[in-house]
Amino acid sequence: MTSSPSRTLAALAAALAVPISLAGCATAPSDDEQARTIESSVTSVEHVTGAFVAFTSTGPSSDGVLVNLYVDSAQLPDLVAAADGSLKAIWTSAQVRPAFVHIALAPVEKPADAGRLESNAIDPADVASALGIDGTKVVRQLIMIEAKDMEAHYGAWQEPAE
Repeated sequence: MTSSPSRTLAALAAALAVPISLAGCATAPSDDEQARTIESSVTSVEHVTGAFVAFTSTGPSSDGVLVNLYVDSAQLPDLVAAADGSLKAIWTSAQVRPAFVHIALAPVEKPADAGRLESNAIDPADVASALGIDGTKVVRQLIMIEAKDMEAHYGAWQEPAE
C-alpha cells in the first residue's frame, strides 16, 4: 500500500510540530536572574561600586540591556576603564545575546531607589570616544552600542555553559 501525498505531508507536519513545540518549552532565565548575573559580573570591575540592570525591547528580536553604572571616580581614565570592563562583563555574562547594550555612568553610590537614569550621570562623549568601539553612539547620557559592534570589539557572544 502506498501512501498518498497528503498523508505524507500530514505525517511530516506532525513530526516537525513536536520538536518545534518542545523548543518553546525551554526555560529562559528570568529577567531578575539575568540582571543578578550581569550585576555581579559588572560590580567586579575596577571603579564600579554598583549597577542597576534593566532589559528593554524594540521588537521581537531586539532585546537589549541597559545598565546604570555607579563608579567611584569621575576621572576620564577611570571612567574609560570602568566602561570598557563593564561592557566586556555585560557581553560575556549575558545569558541571552543582547541586540544592543546601553550604559550610563554616575560617579555616586548606588541609590536605594535605583532604576532610572541618574540625574547626575556624566556626559559620556569623551568616554565613548576613548573606548574606540566603532558604531558607538551617545544619546543624552547613554553610551549605545549595537551587538555587531560589541562583537567586533569584544569577540563573538558565547552562550553561557549550563
